[in-house]
Amino acid sequence: MKRLCTVGCILMLTCAMAGAAIITQETWTTVNNNYGWTGLDSPSHAGAPYATLTNTTGYLAIQTVGIPIIEEDFIFDVGSLGASWSNYTATPVVRAIQFNFMMSNAVPDLVALYFTRTGGNGIWSYEFTPSMGWQTYGINLDWNLNYDGQWYSDTVGANRPLFDADLAQVDEIGIILLYNGAVSDQIYGLDNFQLLDEPVPEPETYAVLGFALLSLGITFRRQMGKHFSFARIAGRS
Repeated sequence: MKRLCTVGCILMLTCAMAGAAIITQETWTTVNNNYGWTGLDSPSHAGAPYATLTNTTGYLAIQTVGIPIIEEDFIFDVGSLGASWSNYTATPVVRAIQFNFMMSNAVPDLVALYFTRTGGNGIWSYEFTPSMGWQTYGINLDWNLNYDGQWYSDTVGANRPLFDADLAQVDEIGIILLYNGAVSDQIYGLDNFQLLDEPVPEPETYAVLGFALLSLGITFRRQMGKHFSFARIAGRS
């Protein structure tokens, strides 16, 4: 019975994590094509990006030249994703963003997912802590669905009604990258930028799944041990 409960938990957790569907995505599969992604100096978007954006190996590479002292870029989509996300209240609803981010030779001072709308309530950003190499990050687009962080706005008095109002008419989305002020020629990467129709699971969900799988393995090992012990006893008799 215990084993059946464990299997049931694993199936439910797996279904929960596999339930999200991709509404649209950018994978940068065609080399030398940035697919409408660009970078601009912040916060007014008045200047050129500090880093160079290229796609020579199937992902959006972000590379600085020299040491960027107190420099940051807004790296965002101005084409395909915006066209597919013309209205947050439409069906299917965009509920989460999932993407791969890579840092190669430096840890940025700040990296965050952000969105905004023209004439809206400012720039909404969600900081996350990256790890070296390629990693997958999932961030929910809901004021109350923040498991390890918080949505912030650069305007005073940010609240859920303002958040939802801007989310209903997003026209710019991407990442904010504040470069490390002590490392020269930094290299980062962005890939598989996806709009999902379901929230991504809490980090604790993966821990529960791992524990369930471990428990099932231990139970199975014990059952197999009992089976072989019985077979050896039966053979002796």
